[in-house]
Amino acid sequence: MGGEAISNGSSVTDKAGVKKLVDDTMAAFGRVDILVNNAGVLRDKSFAKVTLDDFEFVVNVHMMGSVYCTKAVWPIMTEQNYGRIIMTSSSSGVFGNFGQSNYGAAKMGVVGLMNTLKIEGMKYNIRVNTVCPTFVVTPMTKKFLKNKKFKREVLGNIPLGRFAELSDVASAAVFLASDAASMIN
Repeated sequence: MGGEAISNGSSVTDKAGVKKLVDDTMAAFGRVDILVNNAGVLRDKSFAKVTLDDFEFVVNVHMMGSVYCTKAVWPIMTEQNYGRIIMTSSSSGVFGNFGQSNYGAAKMGVVGLMNTLKIEGMKYNIRVNTVCPTFVVTPMTKKFLKNKKFKREVLGNIPLGRFAELSDVASAAVFLASDAASMIN
């Protein structure tokens, strides 16, 4: 494939850092066509045991990070009359998962945000979609696979009988950003 990229170490929870990321992108490329909101963290504990700080941190990264990044590119996309925004949710947001009240709430919030933005973006040729995978094997989640009981239970709830890989989610995002998905919004 190939291409050009820039780096920025800002947190999606830092509004000034997000603004700098977008400003740097505009300086380097002159436009923003695609945004993929995919930042993530976990602080899994049952609702009775999770601290409000951990709950808020997860919501801030997943939900508010998506808001901050989207809000930063929205005026650019409306001005250029073009944009593709892909949110990343999770089956934990749709169906729930023990110990993930914070994560589930944040991921369902992302779906609600997408549902409104897809309507508001239509007149500006901005398509907004959400990928909603099951358990994805990532450096952040690999530790859970060491637990054989967890692995067996989760796999039992996945119709394909395998965990999602990063390439599965990336391929879905690439498709949703492409012209081939012009009728999916």
